Amino acid sequence: MIRLVRDILLRHAFFYDSLQYLLGSYSYRKKVVLSALAAREGVQTVLDIGCGTAETATWLPGNKYMGIDISPAYIKKGRERGLKEVTLIIGEAQNIDSIFSNQKFDIIFLLGVLHHLPFDDCKTVLANVSHLLNDYGVLVGIETATFDGQSSMSRYLTNLDRGRNILTGSGWARLLEEELSISEFRCDDSSLTIPFGMVSYSCRKKGT
Repeated sequence: MIRLVRDILLRHAFFYDSLQYLLGSYSYRKKVVLSALAAREGVQTVLDIGCGTAETATWLPGNKYMGIDISPAYIKKGRERGLKEVTLIIGEAQNIDSIFSNQKFDIIFLLGVLHHLPFDDCKTVLANVSHLLNDYGVLVGIETATFDGQSSMSRYLTNLDRGRNILTGSGWARLLEEELSISEFRCDDSSLTIPFGMVSYSCRKKGT
């Protein structure tokens, strides 16, 4: 019953944003995003897959930002922000290769998306990300995860996540390495306001 109520509430943009703020998820994402930008010069084009209400776009002034999300309610809220140089599209992550077929991006964000998708769809998304990155572009992401050394409370709360494809840290690393080359990879359960297992990573196209 708790899961059902949670899932119904999170269909609404207000409750989605409120929960991200409450849990410290937006603070954590902002730290990951700004760190990625600080490490790279000349970033101009950004794709945010599973962009939600486009909170990420508010941290990226001066960049051409494109976001895609499956939720019309989230996209509507994002458009109401009235941000410049921001394009928001309703669509599925699995279809990014056709939606953005004529474009390349300096940075692609996948911030807590893959653990909501079936495993085979994760592979499709990552293969498409590789096609959409510039030669020296980077994928930056975070995902819910379990890992060795995680506290019992953290593991319990992690397993309450509404995502149905929660992998171990090593499982995420193996999945990423099928399509991309990992530059950075980190597991921790202390980044949110509650104990909660997360991985953060950055990847490049293979051979670059």
